[in-house]
Amino acid sequence: MADLLWQRTSTEPASLVTNGKVSSRQVVDAHLDRIGEVNG
Repeated sequence: MADLLWQRTSTEPASLVTNGKVSSRQVVDAHLDRIGEVNG
């Protein structure tokens, strides 16, 4: 799930963090990984 976090709307990851399904670190890492993929 964490690898697809960058595809979600801004409120979805917030809800997942609030509900304890993912950590804020996972959200940030997913976005940084995606940035690395497209901006090599």
